[in-house]
Amino acid sequence: LVEEPPDPVDPPDRFAEQELAGERQRARSGLDESYRDAVVLFAVYALRWGLFSIITDPTWALLPQLLHGLSFGAFLVGGVTYVSERAPEGLGTTAQAVFTTVSYGLAAIVGTLGGGFLYDRVGMAGLFRVLFVVAALSLGLLWVALRRPTGAQVGAE
Repeated sequence: LVEEPPDPVDPPDRFAEQELAGERQRARSGLDESYRDAVVLFAVYALRWGLFSIITDPTWALLPQLLHGLSFGAFLVGGVTYVSERAPEGLGTTAQAVFTTVSYGLAAIVGTLGGGFLYDRVGMAGLFRVLFVVAALSLGLLWVALRRPTGAQVGAE
C-alpha cells in the first residue's frame, strides 16, 4: 500500500492527535496529565524514603538525596497549584497561607516530634521504613482522591 501525501490545504491537526492520546491515557489511569505527573513524583518521594531505609554506608545517602529536588519541587508546585485551583473566590491568599502554615509549620512540629519518637523506638532504618510505608499509603490515597470518574463510572451512579 502506498500512502498518499497529506493534503497541503488541510494539514493534520497535531494538537488534536495529542489531545486524543492524552484522553486515552486519562481513560486508562483516570488521572489528568498534571495529576498523573504529581502521582509519579510522589512515588519518587516514597522511593527516596525506601532507599534511605536500606542504606548502611552514609556515602550512598547522597544518591537518594538527589531525588529530593524532584519530590520537594513537585510538592511545592503541586500543592500551591492544587490550593489555587480549589480556593473559593476571594480566599486564594488565605488558602495559600493555610497551606504554607500547615506544610512548613505544623508539619515540621509533628514531623520532628514523631520522627524523634520513632527514632528512639525503632532506630534510623526503622524510621525510614515507617516513612516509606506512610508515603506509599499516602500515594495510594492521593491516586484514588485525584482519579476522575470515567464515563462508565459516571453512568453507573
